[in-house]
Amino acid sequence: LLSHCASSTGWVWRRVEEVAYRWLVPVNALRGIPMIDRIPILRIRDLLLVSIQADLHDILVEQLQSDILKELERKSARGLVLDISALNILDTYTARAFVHTAQMARLMGTRTIVSGMTPAIAMTLTEMGFSAGGFETALDLESALTALSTHDSDED
Repeated sequence: LLSHCASSTGWVWRRVEEVAYRWLVPVNALRGIPMIDRIPILRIRDLLLVSIQADLHDILVEQLQSDILKELERKSARGLVLDISALNILDTYTARAFVHTAQMARLMGTRTIVSGMTPAIAMTLTEMGFSAGGFETALDLESALTALSTHDSDED
């Protein structure tokens, strides 16, 4: 019963957020506050680069996860880089979604590296019990791209 209530509550909050987002976008647009509904996914040769430059909310995270998986289905990629250097905070829902996305990408044959993690986010994730299972980390975007290209040279 408790798990049913918890899952129902989660659904209710996501629905509330979805409705609120639909109202906030036009209101914030009138105020000149930019709100985005998609995070761009760049393809560079056989790599996917996702540089997150905006605050995330649950609906945007779900959309990003779906877009990444659709892009991997459309054309496979050797590597996926999630650059989170512009994020100040990372909540548990988003962190869990990133871990799941990395695991799904791995199952689809794609190596995932999360780059640009700040010390504050690393400490928070550790305190929440998260580990880097299913993905690697890199200090910055350049290090992530180097790691993916070095991995290529090792295979040759």
